[in-house]
Amino acid sequence: MFLAMNANSEAAATRLLDQFNVSEQVVRNERYPRNKPVALQMLELILANLLLVFLLVSLALLGGILIALSKRVARKWLPDWEWGSPDGERLTTLNLR
Repeated sequence: MFLAMNANSEAAATRLLDQFNVSEQVVRNERYPRNKPVALQMLELILANLLLVFLLVSLALLGGILIALSKRVARKWLPDWEWGSPDGERLTTLNLR
């Protein structure tokens, strides 16, 4: 990657870039490559964000279910462990004063 910034003129930058094999150029005001309207692009972005939120919520619920099931399995097969004992069922509260 080679940038021809702060050149004195466009001709000077072009002469400098002509010495190299330029495969692509990036321009500040280049438009988005798709020919979709802005409203449709925004709708796609919103739907993608909703899908991401749904995925994260689903994974959180799945994690909670897996924890509950693992506690039941531990309570049944490993009752001597802390994870399987019924004493670990109470809530832990912090007394911050």
